[in-house]
Amino acid sequence: DTDDWQPTSEVRVVGACIQLLTSGSIIIQSSKPYVQSANEAAAKLKARKSKGVVKDSNALRVLELAISHAETGFKRENDLDNVWELLFPSQR
Repeated sequence: DTDDWQPTSEVRVVGACIQLLTSGSIIIQSSKPYVQSANEAAAKLKARKSKGVVKDSNALRVLELAISHAETGFKRENDLDNVWELLFPSQR
């Protein structure tokens, strides 16, 4: 967790959000060396949002959903399977 912005930071944050949104209920149970709780995950995601690391509007929506998912404790029923569609909505 570095405070320095890097070109890959947005990709890493969005990648983490995808994983947390699709499997947060499983990941949080085994992530103790990196994050101790869903609340800590939410705080770290909020810090990235406030620093403006994520700039793409669709990716920002995904980040906001990941924060919400973390704030509710990564309940299994809130895991999503359509994150890709949120990032890349179909052009209709």
